Amino acid sequence: VSIVILVAFAVSMLSSTGLMVRAQNGASSKNFKVNGAMLGYFAQASLENWYNGEYMEEMKAAYGDYYQLFLQYGMGPFNPSLPYDEQVYDKETNKTYADLFVEKANEYVTRILSLCEAAMVDSKVNYAEIKAEAEEHAAETIDSIKLAAAANNMDLTAYIRAYLGKDMNKKDLEKCLVLEQIASHYAEAVYDRIKEDMSDARIEEFFKDNIGSFFTAGILA
Repeated sequence: VSIVILVAFAVSMLSSTGLMVRAQNGASSKNFKVNGAMLGYFAQASLENWYNGEYMEEMKAAYGDYYQLFLQYGMGPFNPSLPYDEQVYDKETNKTYADLFVEKANEYVTRILSLCEAAMVDSKVNYAEIKAEAEEHAAETIDSIKLAAAANNMDLTAYIRAYLGKDMNKKDLEKCLVLEQIASHYAEAVYDRIKEDMSDARIEEFFKDNIGSFFTAGILA
């Protein structure tokens, strides 16, 4: 699938509250568009994915059973209570965590839109069904958010903006949730299809034919 995705990302403020993105920026592919508010949501999601995944594993490897204590007091290489653009991530290039998170957000949005575009043209999946399931999941999530807002004596709009930025609204949040779910469902469908097609014999054959690839180190940027 050939996809052209244009991503314009500008950070107006970086702090412990997350990435705040100027509303005029966004991302687009052939059939999908992400506005500035939605891009802010995906930026925050990508940050949380990094923190709870890659960074958490890094901390576990460095500090063992004490990693949670280090996280609690911000004693690792990254401190979420300090401005991201004042914390250096790569000393050789002087890249900050702000730079890292912008890259992660771009990668995350690009991956989601790529998967959504692929889902639309893949004849081996039922896109209408995937979209319907995604919309159902989004509606359930919004209902849960409504309950949380009521529990905090806030209306839905105020609650959403308090946690996701002043430009976010229910409609854009639903769009974000639907896109994420379409991408997730399609990725699972492709994985299941590959797993079914790959017998033990084919896996062994692939390993033998590509044995050099399994003993080399590489960095995905």
